[in-house]
Amino acid sequence: MSLGSIFNIGVSGLMTAQQRLGVASDNISNVNTEGYIRKIAHQEAQTSSGRGSGVSISLIRLMADQFLQAASLEATSRSGFDGIRYELLDQIQGQFGDIGEGNTLFSTSSKILTKFLEAAENPTSNPMRQEIIGEIQTFLDEAKRISASVQSGRASVEQRLGSAIDDVNQLLKDIAKLNVSITSGIINNTDTTGAQNEQSALIDQLSQLMDISVSTSDTGATTVRTGKGMLLVSINGASRIDYQPTSSVTTSTSFETMVITTPDGVTRDVADSLASGQIKGLLHLRDTDLVAVQEQLNQFIGTYSEALNQAHNASSSVPAPASLSGRALNLTQAEALAGFTGQSEIITLDTAGNIQNRLLIDFDARTLSLNGGPASAFADATFSAQATAALGGAATVSFDTTSRTLSLTASGAGGNQGVAVVDPATNSSAKLGKGFSHYFGLNDLIRPSDYQPTASATGLGLASNHGFTTGDSITFRIRNAEGGGLGDVQFAIPAGTSMTDLINSLNSPTTGLGGFGNFTFDSTGKLSFNGFGSPAHSFSVVADDTKRLVNGASLSQFFSLGGANLSGLDGLTIRSDIKANGAKLALARVSTTATGGQRALLNGNSDGANLLAATKDARFQFEKTSLHPGGLSKLSDYGAELAGAVGSLASAADRSRLSADTMKSEAMARRSSVEGVNLDEELVNLTTFQQAYAASSRVIQAAKEMFDVLLNM
Repeated sequence: MSLGSIFNIGVSGLMTAQQRLGVASDNISNVNTEGYIRKIAHQEAQTSSGRGSGVSISLIRLMADQFLQAASLEATSRSGFDGIRYELLDQIQGQFGDIGEGNTLFSTSSKILTKFLEAAENPTSNPMRQEIIGEIQTFLDEAKRISASVQSGRASVEQRLGSAIDDVNQLLKDIAKLNVSITSGIINNTDTTGAQNEQSALIDQLSQLMDISVSTSDTGATTVRTGKGMLLVSINGASRIDYQPTSSVTTSTSFETMVITTPDGVTRDVADSLASGQIKGLLHLRDTDLVAVQEQLNQFIGTYSEALNQAHNASSSVPAPASLSGRALNLTQAEALAGFTGQSEIITLDTAGNIQNRLLIDFDARTLSLNGGPASAFADATFSAQATAALGGAATVSFDTTSRTLSLTASGAGGNQGVAVVDPATNSSAKLGKGFSHYFGLNDLIRPSDYQPTASATGLGLASNHGFTTGDSITFRIRNAEGGGLGDVQFAIPAGTSMTDLINSLNSPTTGLGGFGNFTFDSTGKLSFNGFGSPAHSFSVVADDTKRLVNGASLSQFFSLGGANLSGLDGLTIRSDIKANGAKLALARVSTTATGGQRALLNGNSDGANLLAATKDARFQFEKTSLHPGGLSKLSDYGAELAGAVGSLASAADRSRLSADTMKSEAMARRSSVEGVNLDEELVNLTTFQQAYAASSRVIQAAKEMFDVLLNM
């Protein structure tokens, strides 16, 4: 072996030891850097003509473990999903407060009924009446506040979705950019571990936002996909997600579709390609969790308000009011009267509370009878005019064809100063579970905003006129169970005028939603959509230009489609005349058995107050929601179940979060044990490489000494 070869061997040893020292130094300096993967320099022997010619670094690579990386990415995305849900559900839970506290929605609802019981002992007390009105207003204000908080939570989720998607787009872009650097370095046989470490850290950040899977090609290019296979990053570049967050969110808001465009130009909705991660958690909160909370909240508010209205409509103020005016029904007079059974009475009274006239309405026989006289038939479409005629000037019954409201007004002549509606103890009037006065809202205590229904049962039948103008349209946005958009369907009101025509057109695959599900129409006139698939498809309403009876509720409002009825309950308010004057509060009841000079309506009578207080122990029918099976329940019990359901949601999310965090910690710990820097090991390596460096120096020194000897010879 020549002296030159010995020199080369020593120099290669020096350079190799120096490179390995550099790698060890990098590892040591990054011992506390989160996500840093330690580097290893692979040394190999060099040969020339079958003889050793030194050493070199063949490859510097990361000690990455693809299986542990996959496990940690999955655990991280699951932690992101559960963590974001718990964070916001815990905030919403706090809005309801403790059910035992003094000023919560539930304690106030109980306090109102207690106040009615106290008012029964002193029904003429104006301060007591004002307290009741104040408590009801507090209840409605608290209901609106919580409802607004839920929708504010959804709006916050929507804005966070926008920010998260911006972060995802930047991460995807950076990961794709590093792919170029890494593949170029590998082709040119240069150290790419710095870029790979940076890319690995970016992938870890991405996994917090969405579930991903990662693979690496022989050229070093990293391919990133969602857990369900949607391409995010490839050697060809990065995908881009386009989404415009909705600025104003209500119960009926229809959100934009989240569209991803892959590097090869494929576009689709990304929502159904995600299984976990913060983005999926935010979507679940916005479209499932908070919607479920709002539904059950509105069930409680609506049923509670109608319970008070039911008792208030069966009662009267003292003296009896000169007129009673109902709520907007979005129905013709014939439609509103159709389906009524049983009996009811329109009674006029003088200022002293004596009955002047009694008009018996027999809905079974469809007849009218004044003061026990002969019965005359009436038609539903002309009921108001025939009832007015039958009253013989004692009072007027009118139906406003613009507002679709029924009104009763005492004539003010001949002692007919006030008016009341009273049902008999047996065979009382009924339609959809409501009496005559309650159905029309003649003596409501709490009212919704104009034309805004709060119940889904319409009372229409299949043969009924649907009441919408041919050609007017409504646009539905169809989504699958994962929240992915299946498309928008613009539905035009058909030429046929019956409900059968409307439903057939809605269920048509060409004109309606027949390709995604079918509409059903029950005996109460409730229109429901049953989506295909399991879990089923659903829809929201993007736009609705329809109006029932020209100026009434839209199709979505009238049939409570796409959450429209939920927004109606936000408009609940105490009837304006009662709010202005507590004496209008109906705490008495008209006695139809008063005889021999006994007054039928007495100042100081508390039967109405007792009836209102009795709603505390009554059981009411609640509709099924995703958080509650529905059925009969006391108001207080349902309120407690609502508070418990919200708490259970938050508690379940917390348990899932803790479990996911534990799995994440375990996965990260195992990954770190393989990929992380062990300071003791690196110090040993540092010593070893220093000794190798010194040994190479000695080889060079020995060769120099031999060369000097040769020169001296």
